[in-house]
Amino acid sequence: MKRMSNPLLRSKAALLFLCVAAGMSVVMPSCKKDDKDSSEPAVSQAEVATVVNSAITNGGVAAQTTSAATTASMYLSARKGAKTTGADCGYTDENSFQLSSDANAATTFSIDYTYKFVITCVADQYQSFNFTFAGKTALGTSKVSLADTSAATFAITGLEDASANLVFNQAFDNKASLISKDGSSPSFYSTLKYTATNVTVSKSSLQIISGTAAVKITGITTSGKSFSYEGTIVYKGNNKAVFTITGGSSFDLTW
Repeated sequence: MKRMSNPLLRSKAALLFLCVAAGMSVVMPSCKKDDKDSSEPAVSQAEVATVVNSAITNGGVAAQTTSAATTASMYLSARKGAKTTGADCGYTDENSFQLSSDANAATTFSIDYTYKFVITCVADQYQSFNFTFAGKTALGTSKVSLADTSAATFAITGLEDASANLVFNQAFDNKASLISKDGSSPSFYSTLKYTATNVTVSKSSLQIISGTAAVKITGITTSGKSFSYEGTIVYKGNNKAVFTITGGSSFDLTW
């Protein structure tokens, strides 16, 4: 079976779109400095949702999921037309890609990612595609500067012909800094842990259609105040999800 170039390197335009679209939603501070008093948390639920939104949409989980699904789909399609199977079992590939905006753009961004995947088989039939991602992203506007590093592992199953969907089990760790340039929101550093089981991705659209992820985010403001939140992300399909903070508010995520 012929080795194929990974479509992650051919999906830069899609990732660029995701980054620009995410940038429009990430940089909308939801509360003003005057609204804060000593009884309020160091970082509000809405401000935490900003970081979660960025981790999911800003070249993060959603983009990586689509890219990984595209890779799996390419190999599945190639196998249907192959005379023999099994030649690609154990095959591994790794590479990197970078994207950046024009330096003078109103919203600037940069993405630098590396990835690796390996195909595992049982009796020459696909069992799973296992991905690892590592990356750095940055986003900036006149109001906010956001930078993060991330590491992720995705295991993809549901590869048999009878399955209409791919199934993802995912772990995603993200460390971010959000710096307010105009003082309208607090500046802080955060660590986010995302764990998802049985997220389904349509084989036809290569988009997330359902699934749930647990999220925990902790951090500290530049003034030394700590914070901690937990919540759940529920995927709704059509590039939409809802992030609900345990015992708190819900926030729409779109990409």
